[in-house]
Amino acid sequence: MIETDYLNGMNLGLGYNTMTNSVHPAVALDNINDIRAVVNATGQKVYFQLELLSNSLSLSEQLKMSASASLSYGTTSGSAKAQFISSFKQNSFTVYVLVRVHVENQQTLLDLTSAKMNDKVALMYATDIIGFTNLYGDSFVYGILSGGDYFGVLEIESKSAEEYRSIKASLSGKAMFGVISGEAAGSFEREIRKITTSYKMKATIYRDGAEGVLQGISSDQLIQEAIAFPNQVLGGKGVPFSVLLLPYTQIPHPPSQTIGQTGDPYCLENFGKYYERLIRQRNDLQYAIENQQLFPGLPVTEVNERLDKIQNEIEKVKTAARAYSSNPYVCPVVTVLDELFVNLIPQQVIPSRLGHKWYWTMGAWFALFVRDGDTNIFKGDFKLGTDVIKASLEIHESGNDLFIIRRDETNFPWDRHDDTVYKGFYTSENTAEGVDLKDGSITWNAKIEN
Repeated sequence: MIETDYLNGMNLGLGYNTMTNSVHPAVALDNINDIRAVVNATGQKVYFQLELLSNSLSLSEQLKMSASASLSYGTTSGSAKAQFISSFKQNSFTVYVLVRVHVENQQTLLDLTSAKMNDKVALMYATDIIGFTNLYGDSFVYGILSGGDYFGVLEIESKSAEEYRSIKASLSGKAMFGVISGEAAGSFEREIRKITTSYKMKATIYRDGAEGVLQGISSDQLIQEAIAFPNQVLGGKGVPFSVLLLPYTQIPHPPSQTIGQTGDPYCLENFGKYYERLIRQRNDLQYAIENQQLFPGLPVTEVNERLDKIQNEIEKVKTAARAYSSNPYVCPVVTVLDELFVNLIPQQVIPSRLGHKWYWTMGAWFALFVRDGDTNIFKGDFKLGTDVIKASLEIHESGNDLFIIRRDETNFPWDRHDDTVYKGFYTSENTAEGVDLKDGSITWNAKIEN
């Protein structure tokens, strides 16, 4: 038995081709309106899931979305889950945390004691297995599971390779990941809040059940909606979210060639894996282009040429997949182009936050320093009333820490050496503060403008 995502129009008894992930609307079975109750399946089952995704492809893996199903979304309408996954431009520089609430209300199963092939269908099965498979698929919908799925993904962008590793290490150490029973909703909420209060992030959800819409929301909203979701899909508010498939060989049938021998069961899956690699590589390159300040030395022209080649290859894979879906007895040849995955992206670094202008205050003194080109030298005038002193700042960064040398072209009113050294740190993306290294009682602060 196979469980797969529910697609619009699926119903008990409908045919399904597991090699092409396609629904066959023709029904090969009689008595498909006979259903049976599921023993010990009363009540609502709720599972809370919190997972740190180890790489940008593992969102598909955590949601049990096969590579072939992912590719199917790229060539056809696809399922709600595939739509949600494809909405992310996943890349290798963002940390993803999956928040999922899975609710099972009930199961509806065919009564296999009465479901059977009629004489005409049985004859076709025995004498023309290829024609049978084209019309009815190799399996049928045996059961439908209803309830709802709430998917949320927290995206935490890193600014450097070191920060990426630090975020993942921090999350791995502080959060309780895994599947949590419905009784542990309080623990689930506490664990999400540990994450959302520590990082700036984007939250995106998909509700399959209740009112299903794809949207970006705040992390607080995500927590509230996730906890409330089970009550929203009680009773008639639930929706079918997955189906159980059985091969026709599991019900009485005449002797015939084995359906599994009529095609390559790995063809579409292999296409899907290649397709996912191409999508990930494309997204990584696009991210680097859009954030060039994080990747100094990025060969932009070469990257754009690579993106064109990758897009052409994506179209080739989709064309091959469509051809196989139309004729699952011949798997088109698609050669994996390893040269498309040779790395072009330099080491990710934290971009300089020096900006263009520093509005500097130090006691009663005020100065506007303007950056000299792309250097770390800023020039300006210190002012106090009618006193004006021309000076320059040589600013050095080390992470959040700052080391600044001030050189005066004219002397201060009091006796002091020309070069003054300050230490300090960034207090935000556009503010900094610190002290005179020689006299800690002298403090300064600056507002930074790009």
